[in-house]
Amino acid sequence: MKPVHLNPKASEQLQQVMDIIIKQASPDKIWLLGHTLQQEQYESIFREAVVGQQRLARCTLLVLLPGLAPKEPHQWQDQLEQHCNAVLPVTTLVLSTTSFTAWLQGGHPFALRVWQQALVLYDTGNIHFDVEPEAKAPVNNQAIIKEGLSKAREFLAGAELYRLRQQYKMAAFMLHQCVEQALQALLKAGTGYHTHTHNIDRLLQLGCLVVPQLATLFPHHTEAGQRLLHLLQKAYISARYTADYKVTDEELQTLTGKVEMLLELVVESRTKCEGKEAVFV
Repeated sequence: MKPVHLNPKASEQLQQVMDIIIKQASPDKIWLLGHTLQQEQYESIFREAVVGQQRLARCTLLVLLPGLAPKEPHQWQDQLEQHCNAVLPVTTLVLSTTSFTAWLQGGHPFALRVWQQALVLYDTGNIHFDVEPEAKAPVNNQAIIKEGLSKAREFLAGAELYRLRQQYKMAAFMLHQCVEQALQALLKAGTGYHTHTHNIDRLLQLGCLVVPQLATLFPHHTEAGQRLLHLLQKAYISARYTADYKVTDEELQTLTGKVEMLLELVVESRTKCEGKEAVFV
């Protein structure tokens, strides 16, 4: 594993985020799972361009709490992200310390990878083992990806059929399901972590832990990217149950192109790990 080196500016941003999480949730431990750096460049007509320090653009954290009650994990995640986003866009995974330690003792691939390689940002020292946890039976990640892609392609075919029938809302719902199936499979095979969320934005952010290029599909810094992601995100419920959900044929075709690119990225990642069972990279 390559060590993670953060410059002072990025470290300062993370410290602010840690302070917020500690105040909100009193965690046992926090790990940095992934991050995006953005280079600051200063230009002037009176001198050559000057490159400044890199700052954090986004990060993904694993937060262990001594107890989850009275909230569910997704409620903790929403709360922490909402408060942290004033400083830095953050995606959090929240687990109870008890669940994580049980995963470790059982050789869970996600827990082991975090324990062995992730950068510790905060630690109360409440987790320790007399014997270092080890992996158990290997996981057939190829089968996971194959099944996920098979389901995703069926939903993609359904989306095209509904679009041709001018059933645009149902077509959007099918595209949502296509993306969800592909990203769930990628995440499970690539990290060992499985989530039950239908939130496409969250799945994309978590999927970037395995395939960073996913971030380019629906760029948050563009109005078009936000609009398309919003349409896809809302399609799970609003396309079926909300009268004011609107999506055009042109938007569906653009979304379909994005979804096809997403599937290609998942396929490429699967190809790169041919012959590997225990680890998907």
